[in-house]
Order: sequence, then C-alpha cells, then structure tokens
Amino acid sequence: MIAGDTYNFELTTKHYIAFSAIGLNFLTYFFLRPFYKYTLGLTIAAGLFNLMTFSALETTQSFALGSLKISFQPSAFLAGLVAYITNFRKVNEFVFDNLRTAQTPEMQDKIGKEKFQESVAKFKVKYDNYSVEMLTEIVTEKKYVPEAIEAAKQLLKER
Repeated sequence: MIAGDTYNFELTTKHYIAFSAIGLNFLTYFFLRPFYKYTLGLTIAAGLFNLMTFSALETTQSFALGSLKISFQPSAFLAGLVAYITNFRKVNEFVFDNLRTAQTPEMQDKIGKEKFQESVAKFKVKYDNYSVEMLTEIVTEKKYVPEAIEAAKQLLKER
C-alpha cells in the first residue's frame, strides 16, 4: 500500500530467480573470485533476455527485423553496458584471447611470456626509486604478483 492505494503486486518466479542470481554473484565475488566474471555475465545475459526480472515491474523493449522479434530488459542492458565500460580492457582481452583461432601451445606460451615481460617492465619503472630494503621486502613477503617480484629481483641484481 502506497498513499492509501493498493497495487496487488506479487513477486513472480522471475523475481526469485533474479534474487538467487544476485546472491550467487555475491558469494562468487567473495569466495570464488575466478568464477565471478562468468556468473556476472550469465546473470546479465539471463536478465537481458527476460529469463529473470530485476525490477518491480517487468519492462521490456522490442525490436522487429521482419518476422524476427527481439525483446530485452533495458535495466539488464544498462547493467551490462556499465559492467562493460568499467572493465573495457579486461573484457576485450578475455574475449579476444578466447576467440582467437587455433594457437599452438608454443604460441600461447610465447604470448604469455611476452605479457609477463611487459608487466615486469612496468613494475620496474614503478619500483625504480624504491630503496634496496623496500625491494627486498617485496621479494621476501611473497604477497605481490609474480611480475612485481620478478621486477624487484631484477632491480636488486642491477644495484
């Protein structure tokens, strides 16, 4: 009841599926982080194609191309657009890495080493002004990414 008016609104199965999906994304984000991008993508896709409803009222937009009618939820579309914009580089790398034509394991290994070396070079620039004690701490604590540790080791050898 809002301002004396009743609207006879009831949650549907699609609402409960959306609640479950949001809960699953929450748990995945905090406890199974490597799988979060998959669950988030599936949740947005399922909402986009009306398999679940995130808003109180199910609002859809439709487009027709001849006899093909496509309908989607604008709220899920906007959520997907915001997620894509905020993670533009990572999403593109993920998509392009997984959609490339057949690469041999040697090619994949070579590409992985090149990316590793590029990242090490960035960390070397970042750590260039660090003291020997700070670089030693980076190497010994093992709480940094492997590229950062390698950059610190290389800088220590150079000094």
